[in-house]
Amino acid sequence: MSSFKKKFLYCLASLPLVLGVSACGEGHNSSSSQQASKESVTSSVNDIDMNQFPNFMKDVSSIPYQFEEKQMREPFFWGNVIYNESAMMVEGEDGTISCQLRYQPQRVISIHDYTWTKEYVEGKDYEVSGNKILWKKGSEIPFWTESQLKGEGIPEPYRKVDQITNMATDYVLWSGVTIYTESPFFYSNQIHVTYAYDIHELNRNAYPTYCLDRLPKFKEKLEGKQDVKIVTIGDSISEGCSSSGLMKHEPFMGPWVPQVADALGKAYGSNVTMVNQSVGGTTAGYVSSDPSKLQAIKDQNPDVVFIHYGVNDLGNSETPNGYGDLMLNIILYIQDELPDTEIVLLSPIMPNPYIYDSEKMTMYEDKLHSLANDYSKDGKGIAVIDVNKASLDYFDSRYKRYEDYTANGINHPNDFGHRFYVQCVLGAFVDPTKLAKTN
Repeated sequence: MSSFKKKFLYCLASLPLVLGVSACGEGHNSSSSQQASKESVTSSVNDIDMNQFPNFMKDVSSIPYQFEEKQMREPFFWGNVIYNESAMMVEGEDGTISCQLRYQPQRVISIHDYTWTKEYVEGKDYEVSGNKILWKKGSEIPFWTESQLKGEGIPEPYRKVDQITNMATDYVLWSGVTIYTESPFFYSNQIHVTYAYDIHELNRNAYPTYCLDRLPKFKEKLEGKQDVKIVTIGDSISEGCSSSGLMKHEPFMGPWVPQVADALGKAYGSNVTMVNQSVGGTTAGYVSSDPSKLQAIKDQNPDVVFIHYGVNDLGNSETPNGYGDLMLNIILYIQDELPDTEIVLLSPIMPNPYIYDSEKMTMYEDKLHSLANDYSKDGKGIAVIDVNKASLDYFDSRYKRYEDYTANGINHPNDFGHRFYVQCVLGAFVDPTKLAKTN
């Protein structure tokens, strides 16, 4: 079996089995995005601690489009520019074809296709109205209709099946509600929008803030530019499904876990090694109840363990208390067997809200905070990174559709979602006020 097919089977296995806190952290109408008012931008930040926004750009009219590691990884909530937010154009029942941005843009800087190479032209391919991007007749921007997103009238080469055998074409109509597919159906029809926004719109409390003090040993090693080893255990999202790099299609962006290791290493000048032991389709019980999996963590003798479970636990109807007990078993093992190892608990990005219970996911997240508070004692560091909380704010259904940021329609984020993880981790472990002093 090819390595790519193995990866696909792991990703497929991550579907829910129902098929067979203090954290480390509609827009208005407007004229063309190119006519942003400098005065409204420059006068809007006097009441904000700008040390928290080291990437803020005062004159939005002169911001060029660029997309390198800094723009890809650093938290959007450190500045006033969002790089390549993904969105899907959808034709509504009234015939209007549009998508929506999370914030009202002060200026749309660029819109690219999913490969980040083809740029669309304002006035020819799209218009901007408030926080909506409107499709123009003759545009090359792809779109689906509302009925097609429900599985009606989908053109070739896509085909409805009971079981996926061809990753390029096959889809399953999930419970009559949404499409599940590993094909390009979602990601290749999403656009990526770079735009400046007003930071007054930002709910800063929803996003991770610097909390590396909760991991004093990890902090000391990073700041001392020492070698650091991280082990990640988790499910298909932490394994890397459905990032373009792991699934081997453009733009070939790596999953969030190795990106985090690289970004932290560069931020601190340290050599950060990441050992990813995540396996698609697994729950917290996969490690918690298997001594060999626990031993595999111990064998690595890591400085830090990242733990990412919840989506499949939710799909298996695990209770919040049951989830908490499984996570606690992992925590206690690490603290007993690896007394110098610290722990990071990550709540997952919210999967499809039509399939998964967002309220129960938040209860899972609350359990992580309780565990961190109860077991961060006697020098044993535990931090929580609230990716779920951040995602509920950013992908609020008043502004964003699930189709805007999914790659498989059910529970895997696209490249923007993987970047969202990286931004949340950096928001927790890199102090923006120190960056503000050097910028």
